[in-house]
Amino acid sequence: AKAAGHTVELFEKTDKLGGQLIHGDYFSFKWPIGNYKNWLIDQLKKNDIIVHMNCEPTADEIRSRGFEAVLAATGAAPSLPKSIKGITDEDGNKKEGIYTIIDTFGKASKMGHKVVICGGSESAIETAMYLCEEGHEVTVLTRQKEVAHDASKLHYITMSWVKRAEDGMAYESPAWERYESLSYVTEATTLEVKEGSVVYEKDGDTHEIPADTVVICGGSKACVDEAYSYAGATDEFYMIGDCNGAGNVQRCTQDAYSRAMLL
Repeated sequence: AKAAGHTVELFEKTDKLGGQLIHGDYFSFKWPIGNYKNWLIDQLKKNDIIVHMNCEPTADEIRSRGFEAVLAATGAAPSLPKSIKGITDEDGNKKEGIYTIIDTFGKASKMGHKVVICGGSESAIETAMYLCEEGHEVTVLTRQKEVAHDASKLHYITMSWVKRAEDGMAYESPAWERYESLSYVTEATTLEVKEGSVVYEKDGDTHEIPADTVVICGGSKACVDEAYSYAGATDEFYMIGDCNGAGNVQRCTQDAYSRAMLL
């Protein structure tokens, strides 16, 4: 938008820029994401973009400043599955000691040694790898027939390693198989989180596994209401990124660029 000749101000409600891309600062194997995030931040500085940190303006505040357009990039928030008992209180708020993936960034030292991750997506397995590198013993529970079922196979070719099997042959293996402290249970349904353990069902039988810390990976929900709160604040209003259903870095970038060109 600035390159197209507009005067732009960016409002960020936290003390860090980058949103979910900040995991690139913590996951050693996600350094390209960290570099990309840092490059974007550098572009803000080079283009003299006005940035307001720790600031979540109301629609009235935006309206009073006389802005002509709003690009709402409120993102997506982690979902807490109602089907899993023991992770929320009566008001639906996350209980103390329950983590989401975003909560783990830079917080590994505060987590217990035995970690159970409920959910086996690409994000979940990469979080497991990160926690293993930080010295934790991690077990992933997934309803799917394989972990990281949503991951691009090409992506994992670039992260793979050569594993020698019992027959003496070397095979290309997924990156997560190199972590001896990482295990997983497939086709398992998480039922309940208790103090010190997680209960799950597999093949019709109920099992219980010790857990000092539990990480819930139940997907995410677009922050649509937060974005819509700015809809009447200016003549032009657009939603960009995850709050618009984008879903990944490539689509978020394309979405933001195309919307900016509409101004």
